[in-house]
Amino acid sequence: YIFFLTGNGLAQDFKGGVVKYQHIKRYDWMSTFGKYGREVHEWIASLPKERNMGQVLYFTEEKSLYEEDPSDDAPISEKLQGAIEKADYVQPPSPDLKKVYCDFDKNEITRQMEFMTRNFLVTDQIDRLAWKLTNKKIKIQDYICFSAELKKRDDNITAWFTSEIPVSAGPGEFYGLPGLILAVEINGETAFLATSVELNLS
Repeated sequence: YIFFLTGNGLAQDFKGGVVKYQHIKRYDWMSTFGKYGREVHEWIASLPKERNMGQVLYFTEEKSLYEEDPSDDAPISEKLQGAIEKADYVQPPSPDLKKVYCDFDKNEITRQMEFMTRNFLVTDQIDRLAWKLTNKKIKIQDYICFSAELKKRDDNITAWFTSEIPVSAGPGEFYGLPGLILAVEINGETAFLATSVELNLS
Protein backbone atom coordinates (compact mmCIF):
# COMPACT_ATOMS: atom_id res chain seq x y z
CA TYR A 1 0.00 0.00 0.00
CA ILE A 2 2.76 2.45 -0.90
CA PHE A 3 0.25 4.64 -2.78
CA PHE A 4 -1.91 4.71 0.35
CA LEU A 5 0.82 6.32 2.39
CA THR A 6 1.87 8.89 -0.17
CA GLY A 7 -1.30 10.95 0.17
CA ASN A 8 -1.53 13.59 -2.56
CA GLY A 9 -0.04 11.36 -5.28
CA LEU A 10 -3.08 9.11 -5.18
CA ALA A 11 -5.34 11.88 -6.41
CA GLN A 12 -3.62 11.69 -9.81
CA ASP A 13 -4.59 8.01 -10.13
CA PHE A 14 -8.27 8.64 -9.43
CA LYS A 15 -10.48 9.54 -12.39
CA GLY A 16 -13.72 9.92 -10.46
CA GLY A 17 -13.51 13.06 -8.40
CA VAL A 18 -12.56 14.86 -5.22
CA VAL A 19 -14.77 16.00 -2.36
CA LYS A 20 -13.61 18.33 0.38
CA TYR A 21 -15.35 18.08 3.74
CA GLN A 22 -15.49 20.09 6.92
CA HIS A 23 -15.14 17.64 9.80
CA ILE A 24 -16.61 19.07 13.01
CA LYS A 25 -15.04 17.28 15.96
CA ARG A 26 -16.73 17.88 19.33
CA TYR A 27 -15.21 17.47 22.78
CA ASP A 28 -16.90 16.45 26.04
CA TRP A 29 -14.44 18.02 28.45
CA MET A 30 -16.68 17.51 31.47
CA SER A 31 -16.54 13.73 31.13
CA THR A 32 -12.76 13.95 30.76
CA PHE A 33 -11.86 16.43 33.51
CA GLY A 34 -15.03 16.85 35.63
CA LYS A 35 -13.99 14.08 38.02
CA TYR A 36 -11.10 16.22 39.24
CA GLY A 37 -13.40 18.51 41.24
CA ARG A 38 -15.42 21.70 40.94
CA GLU A 39 -12.28 23.84 40.94
CA VAL A 40 -11.62 22.86 37.31
CA HIS A 41 -15.18 23.51 36.10
CA GLU A 42 -14.52 27.17 35.31
CA TRP A 43 -11.52 26.15 33.21
CA ILE A 44 -13.61 23.49 31.46
CA ALA A 45 -16.28 26.09 30.63
CA SER A 46 -13.65 28.27 28.94
CA LEU A 47 -12.46 25.55 26.57
CA PRO A 48 -13.53 25.36 22.90
CA LYS A 49 -16.20 22.69 22.49
CA GLU A 50 -15.44 21.82 18.88
CA ARG A 51 -12.84 22.01 16.14
CA ASN A 52 -13.35 22.30 12.40
CA MET A 53 -10.91 20.28 10.31
CA GLY A 54 -10.55 20.05 6.54
CA GLN A 55 -10.70 16.53 5.08
CA VAL A 56 -10.64 15.28 1.51
CA LEU A 57 -12.00 12.22 -0.30
CA TYR A 58 -10.53 10.99 -3.60
CA PHE A 59 -12.80 8.47 -5.32
CA THR A 60 -13.67 6.36 -8.33
CA GLU A 61 -16.37 3.71 -8.64
CA GLU A 62 -13.86 1.10 -7.46
CA LYS A 63 -11.71 2.86 -4.82
CA SER A 64 -11.63 5.75 -2.37
CA LEU A 65 -9.11 7.42 -0.10
CA TYR A 66 -10.09 9.69 2.79
CA GLU A 67 -7.49 11.76 4.63
CA GLU A 68 -6.68 15.18 6.06
CA ASP A 69 -6.84 17.98 3.51
CA PRO A 70 -3.20 19.01 2.95
CA SER A 71 -4.36 22.50 1.91
CA ASP A 72 -6.14 23.10 5.22
CA ASP A 73 -3.76 25.21 7.31
CA ALA A 74 -6.23 26.52 9.88
CA PRO A 75 -4.29 26.85 13.15
CA ILE A 76 -5.44 25.14 16.34
CA SER A 77 -5.72 27.49 19.32
CA GLU A 78 -3.21 27.16 22.15
CA LYS A 79 -6.04 26.61 24.65
CA LEU A 80 -7.52 23.74 22.63
CA GLN A 81 -4.11 22.20 21.97
CA GLY A 82 -3.31 22.33 25.70
CA ALA A 83 -6.62 20.68 26.60
CA ILE A 84 -6.05 17.90 24.06
CA GLU A 85 -2.57 17.23 25.46
CA LYS A 86 -3.92 17.12 29.04
CA ALA A 87 -6.70 14.74 27.93
CA ASP A 88 -4.11 12.47 26.30
CA TYR A 89 -2.20 12.44 29.59
CA VAL A 90 -5.15 11.55 31.86
CA GLN A 91 -6.85 9.05 29.54
CA PRO A 92 -5.63 5.67 28.32
CA PRO A 93 -3.97 6.03 24.90
CA SER A 94 -6.19 5.30 21.92
CA PRO A 95 -5.41 4.99 18.21
CA ASP A 96 -6.03 8.03 15.99
CA LEU A 97 -7.52 7.31 12.56
CA LYS A 98 -5.49 9.13 9.89
CA LYS A 99 -6.57 7.66 6.55
CA VAL A 100 -9.17 5.27 5.20
CA TYR A 101 -8.64 3.47 1.88
CA CYS A 102 -11.44 1.35 0.39
CA ASP A 103 -11.12 -1.10 -2.49
CA PHE A 104 -14.72 -1.92 -3.32
CA ASP A 105 -13.80 -4.51 -5.96
CA LYS A 106 -11.78 -6.51 -3.42
CA ASN A 107 -14.20 -5.64 -0.58
CA GLU A 108 -11.23 -4.46 1.52
CA ILE A 109 -10.80 -1.46 3.81
CA THR A 110 -7.38 -0.34 5.01
CA ARG A 111 -7.02 2.08 7.90
CA GLN A 112 -3.87 4.01 8.73
CA MET A 113 -3.80 4.44 12.51
CA GLU A 114 -1.42 6.48 14.63
CA PHE A 115 -0.83 5.05 18.09
CA MET A 116 1.75 6.46 20.50
CA THR A 117 3.58 8.28 17.63
CA ARG A 118 3.76 5.12 15.47
CA ASN A 119 1.76 4.42 12.29
CA PHE A 120 0.01 1.12 11.63
CA LEU A 121 -1.91 -0.23 8.65
CA VAL A 122 -4.90 -2.48 9.38
CA THR A 123 -6.71 -4.22 6.52
CA ASP A 124 -10.14 -5.85 6.96
CA GLN A 125 -13.12 -6.88 4.91
CA ILE A 126 -15.56 -4.03 4.34
CA ASP A 127 -18.46 -4.42 6.77
CA ARG A 128 -21.95 -4.20 5.35
CA LEU A 129 -23.49 -1.32 7.29
CA ALA A 130 -27.17 -1.72 8.18
CA TRP A 131 -28.44 1.52 6.63
CA LYS A 132 -32.18 2.20 6.59
CA LEU A 133 -33.26 4.50 3.75
CA THR A 134 -35.80 7.26 4.44
CA ASN A 135 -37.87 9.55 2.21
CA LYS A 136 -36.16 12.75 3.45
CA LYS A 137 -34.13 14.85 1.03
CA ILE A 138 -32.12 18.08 1.02
CA LYS A 139 -29.74 19.84 -1.38
CA ILE A 140 -25.99 19.92 -0.67
CA GLN A 141 -23.55 21.56 -3.10
CA ASP A 142 -26.30 21.62 -5.77
CA TYR A 143 -26.88 17.86 -5.46
CA ILE A 144 -30.20 16.36 -4.32
CA CYS A 145 -29.37 14.16 -1.33
CA PHE A 146 -31.46 11.48 0.33
CA SER A 147 -31.00 10.30 3.88
CA ALA A 148 -30.19 6.94 5.42
CA GLU A 149 -30.06 6.10 9.10
CA LEU A 150 -27.81 3.79 11.09
CA LYS A 151 -27.42 2.80 14.74
CA LYS A 152 -23.73 2.35 15.58
CA ARG A 153 -22.96 1.50 19.19
CA ASP A 154 -24.55 4.37 21.17
CA ASP A 155 -24.74 6.77 18.22
CA ASN A 156 -27.65 7.56 15.91
CA ILE A 157 -26.19 8.37 12.51
CA THR A 158 -27.83 10.03 9.52
CA ALA A 159 -26.01 10.14 6.19
CA TRP A 160 -27.03 12.28 3.24
CA PHE A 161 -26.08 10.77 -0.12
CA THR A 162 -26.63 11.71 -3.74
CA SER A 163 -27.54 9.14 -6.36
CA GLU A 164 -26.34 11.67 -8.97
CA ILE A 165 -22.84 10.41 -8.13
CA PRO A 166 -23.29 6.59 -8.04
CA VAL A 167 -20.30 5.80 -5.85
CA SER A 168 -20.62 3.94 -2.53
CA ALA A 169 -17.94 6.05 -0.79
CA GLY A 170 -18.09 8.72 1.88
CA PRO A 171 -16.14 10.49 4.63
CA GLY A 172 -14.24 8.44 7.19
CA GLU A 173 -15.75 5.00 7.68
CA PHE A 174 -19.16 5.89 6.27
CA TYR A 175 -19.92 4.14 2.99
CA GLY A 176 -22.17 1.50 1.43
CA LEU A 177 -25.02 3.64 0.10
CA PRO A 178 -26.26 3.90 -3.51
CA GLY A 179 -24.55 7.26 -3.95
CA LEU A 180 -21.75 9.44 -2.64
CA ILE A 181 -22.22 10.60 0.98
CA LEU A 182 -21.96 14.41 1.23
CA ALA A 183 -22.92 14.88 4.88
CA VAL A 184 -23.12 12.89 8.10
CA GLU A 185 -24.96 13.77 11.30
CA ILE A 186 -24.18 12.03 14.58
CA ASN A 187 -26.84 12.27 17.29
CA GLY A 188 -28.49 15.17 15.48
CA GLU A 189 -25.34 17.26 15.02
CA THR A 190 -23.43 17.70 11.77
CA ALA A 191 -20.11 15.87 11.87
CA PHE A 192 -19.11 15.91 8.18
CA LEU A 193 -20.28 18.35 5.50
CA ALA A 194 -19.08 18.59 1.89
CA THR A 195 -17.74 22.06 1.07
CA SER A 196 -16.83 21.33 -2.57
CA VAL A 197 -17.29 18.57 -5.15
CA GLU A 198 -15.08 18.27 -8.24
CA LEU A 199 -15.83 15.57 -10.83
CA ASN A 200 -13.54 14.36 -13.59
CA LEU A 201 -15.96 13.85 -16.46
CA SER A 202 -13.35 13.07 -19.11
